[in-house]
Amino acid sequence: MVRETCNCGRQTLLMTSWTDTNPGRRFVQCPQYKVDPEMCQRSKEIIPGLLWSKNKIAAEVETWKEMTKVQQGNARRLKMYLMLHWGVIFLWLFFFKSGAKGENEVGEEAAL
Repeated sequence: MVRETCNCGRQTLLMTSWTDTNPGRRFVQCPQYKVDPEMCQRSKEIIPGLLWSKNKIAAEVETWKEMTKVQQGNARRLKMYLMLHWGVIFLWLFFFKSGAKGENEVGEEAAL
């Protein structure tokens, strides 16, 4: 059981250590006194592995975020190329049809 007040009468805080030597170890802190209860052996074995797993997952998330940004840039570039090609095809069809129409009109006038 954790005491809410210290022997000196001040309010205590329940803290957690995240150092490599005492990962996850809880302790009560007072401005004048410090009480550091012992952790069980199982906690000492499990907590470093959990911290390692958490850090590994966080690194993988950052990698996926970077890859997503790259893929978004590639998608924008491909959309731009697609729009450019559609524009070229549209212009080619427009000029091809209008050019073909003009030749027919010229051929019809020459026939008259």
